[in-house]
Amino acid sequence: MVRPFHAEQLRPGKLAARSLPDNAATILLGLAMICALAYAARTVAIWLHMPTMISAVLLGYGAAFVLPAEWAMPGANVATGLMLRLGVALLGLRISFDQIAALGPTTAIAIPLIMAATILSVTLLCKRFLGDPSFGLLAGGAIAICGASAAMALSSVLPANPRSRASTLLVVICVTALSTIAMLLYPLLVPALGLSDFSAGVLLGASIHDVAQVVGAGYTLSDAVGENAIIVKLYRVALLAPILAIIQVTQIGSRTEGGRASWPLPPWFVVVFAGLCITNSLWVVPGIVIAKAGDLSSFFLLAAVTALGFKTSWRSLSAAGVVPIVIMVAGSLLILALSLLLVLP
Repeated sequence: MVRPFHAEQLRPGKLAARSLPDNAATILLGLAMICALAYAARTVAIWLHMPTMISAVLLGYGAAFVLPAEWAMPGANVATGLMLRLGVALLGLRISFDQIAALGPTTAIAIPLIMAATILSVTLLCKRFLGDPSFGLLAGGAIAICGASAAMALSSVLPANPRSRASTLLVVICVTALSTIAMLLYPLLVPALGLSDFSAGVLLGASIHDVAQVVGAGYTLSDAVGENAIIVKLYRVALLAPILAIIQVTQIGSRTEGGRASWPLPPWFVVVFAGLCITNSLWVVPGIVIAKAGDLSSFFLLAAVTALGFKTSWRSLSAAGVVPIVIMVAGSLLILALSLLLVLP
C-alpha cells in the first residue's frame, strides 16, 4: 500500500515544519532537496562502490523520515513528473542511425525480436502468477530496454493504480541489482565460449539491462568489446520511443468522442526523444553538447528515482513477496539465453 501523506501527521523524528504556501517557492525548495539528495546518492555510491540507483532509493526513503513532507513533496512530484520526462527525452541525443547501421542487418533485426519476446514472456508470467499484466509490461520493458531508466519511463505511460509507486521502485531495485550481477558474471562467458570482440559486444549489449553496467562489463574485456556493447545497448535504448508509444496506445486503447474513435497522441517526451535521435544522426550537434546532455539526463533520472524512494513506503515493497522477483530473474535469464542464440555459431 502506498504511504499516504498527511501534513498534520508527520512521522516521529521529522523536523518541525513551518507552514509554506503551495506555490513555486515550495516546489523549488522541494526540488532543491531532491536534487541535493540525488547528488549525495551519487557520491555515496562512489564511496561504497554500490549501484547509484540503489543508493538513490535508500537515501530518498531515509530522507522521508527527516525532511518535512509538506516542503519536499511538491518538488518530489516535479522530479517524478517533468524531470523524469526530460531525462528520458535527452537520451535521444546518445543515439544515431549510423550506430544502428553498423550492427548489420541480422543483429538489427534480431535485437527487437529478442526484446519483444522478453516483454511478452514477462507480461504473460505476471498475468498468470500475479494477475497483473501492467507489472509485467513494467518489469519486462525494464529488462528488455534499458533497466531503471526504462522502468521510470514506462511508469509514466502505464495506467496509475494504488501499487504503481511500489511496483516501479521494486522494478528499479531488482533490475539494478540484476544488472550489477550480470556485469560481474557475463564477461566470464566470453572466453569460455570463444566469442569474437563483435559477438562479445553483442552478447553484453543485448542481455545486460542498464547502460552503466554494459559499459563496465564491456570495457572489462577490451575497448573493442566495450564499444560494440555500447552500440548494441544504445540501439535497445532507441527502441524505447516506439515501445512507449505502442504501450500507451494498447493500454489506453481507442476513445470514443462523438461516435468516432480517437487515439491518444504519443507522449511529448517520446516525440522529443525521437527528434533528438534524428538530429544527432544528422551530425549537427557538437560533441560537447551531447556529452552535457547525457550528464543532465543521467542526473534527472537519478533525481526521479530519489524522489520515488521518498514517496514510496518500504512496507508496500515487502508486501509484494518473492514472486515478482523470481519473474524478473526468469526474464533476465531469458534475454541472456536469446542473446546467446544470436551470437553462437
